[in-house]
Amino acid sequence: MKIKSFLLGIAGVALSLNATAQDTDKIDVSAYVAPNSGVPQASAKVLEGKLNNIITAAGFGATVNQRFILTSRVNILTEDVTPTTPPMYAYTLSFDLYLGDGETGTLFTSTQVEAKGVGPTKDKAYLQALKALNPRDPAMKQFLADGKQKIVDYYLKNGPSIIQHAQMLAKNQNFDEAIYELSTIPAACGALYEQANGLMQKIYTEQITQQGNADLAEARAIWSAGMDRDAADKAGAILARINPQSPAYASAQALSKEISARVKAIDQREWNLTLQKQKDETAVRKAQLQATRDVAMAYAKNQPKIVYRIHWW
Repeated sequence: MKIKSFLLGIAGVALSLNATAQDTDKIDVSAYVAPNSGVPQASAKVLEGKLNNIITAAGFGATVNQRFILTSRVNILTEDVTPTTPPMYAYTLSFDLYLGDGETGTLFTSTQVEAKGVGPTKDKAYLQALKALNPRDPAMKQFLADGKQKIVDYYLKNGPSIIQHAQMLAKNQNFDEAIYELSTIPAACGALYEQANGLMQKIYTEQITQQGNADLAEARAIWSAGMDRDAADKAGAILARINPQSPAYASAQALSKEISARVKAIDQREWNLTLQKQKDETAVRKAQLQATRDVAMAYAKNQPKIVYRIHWW
């Protein structure tokens, strides 16, 4: 029974790690509604939401400010008024969908689908047609599958230079940017992805090692300068930041004990510091995967808004 429970536990951890990996391995695509998309301003948000639905339905990651975009030009094919009481407005819209590299203006693939909408006013009929756009339309699925392969081909072609650039960034202490660039290479790239992922973990380890050593040195300096309870509290706040996987962690534990003994000796009061806890190997791997993802996401959020250069219609 114990062996069975152990095996089940290992299987659960493996599934958890796999789920984390899958969640971070999606190809990120942004929904983009261009000023000349042919959509009334009041309907632009509806179209953007529909494009995001299409992105997620295809297994992409719907994320803002990405170089790869899904966009659409909307054309009115028919506009009719029904001979009913009250009269109803009917639209047939053509959605010209485009997926490509918005930074360079390179179009990967395109398709055209139609949707109909009926409503008591022109605006409501138009919105109904927008909402009727079906992410699971067969033509849509093929279009997105073709687009996904084009993005993978892009990374297979440019991946080696991305990895080389990330190595240079890490060498120049630009760890966050290096991790972000490596994180963009999707799992569908196979061996290239494994290479990027391995390098990403290595760079993250180098980052926490360097930061841990810096925090330890700062804490020691503060403690040595004061050696009282105030200095202990300030040094302790810095020691608490040190990642358990950093080589500085053992020294942080030793300094914490030294501070605790000194504070107790000078004012007969206990001083306790709760450092981050060590984890087992599997938990460490899972935490590191999440940590590198968090670093990449934080870096991406702080980047200037991309100016898309598209001339696809």
